[in-house]
Amino acid sequence: MDETFRGFLDRLRQAGELIDFRQPIDIRHIATLVDQSDKAIFFHKVIGYDIPVVSGIIRSRERAM
Repeated sequence: MDETFRGFLDRLRQAGELIDFRQPIDIRHIATLVDQSDKAIFFHKVIGYDIPVVSGIIRSRERAM
């Protein structure tokens, strides 16, 4: 598999399987939001952290392939 992680995220985004969450979020709320969503979520602004967080990317068989 020659796909990059960014390419994988772009593929999920194009398929409507990725939510871009751009507002600031406390890390304590991420697990709850991911648990309630049937899509993967890209958290761009996690309060207190310099890097984004992506979660739920392989919650379905289709996304894992």
